[in-house]
This record gives sequence, structure tokens and C-alpha cells, in this order.
Amino acid sequence: MFIRLDVLKPPLRYVIYSLLREHKVITDRELLQKLKRQYGDVAERDLNKELLAFEINGLIRVSWISKEERRIEFVEEMEAHEA
Repeated sequence: MFIRLDVLKPPLRYVIYSLLREHKVITDRELLQKLKRQYGDVAERDLNKELLAFEINGLIRVSWISKEERRIEFVEEMEAHEA
């Protein structure tokens, strides 16, 4: 039995986390575009679910910059522990 390595993908949560950590501040549209290029087909609903989990856990801050666009800011570990 052979395992196709091109089929194995890391969990979406890890890919999002690494992109947020790399960029520090990014809009949701930019993040979705980068995810689609790096991960493949990603639904906006799945992205929102993961972002909500990150925000609840204090890993990111999300603020609206326009009616349809959000600013996502990665919270540094030191900052998260101070809160």
C-alpha cells in the first residue's frame, strides 16, 4: 500500500496560524487568497470558524475596517499573557 504525499495536507488551523504569525497584520480577504494558493480550496465559512477559535483563545484580534473587510492582528505571546 502506497501513501500519496500530495494528498496529505496539514490541518487548516496550522496553515492559518503560520500565515498570521508570518504577516502579523492582514485582512481577511488577503488571508483567504493566500490560503487558497497555499492550501487549495478553502471556504470562507471554514476560515471564519478558525478565526473565531483563534480570537476566543486570545491569539488574534479582529476589527472591521470596512463593511465587508476585517483586519486580523496576530497577538504576540508576551502580549497574550499580560491580558
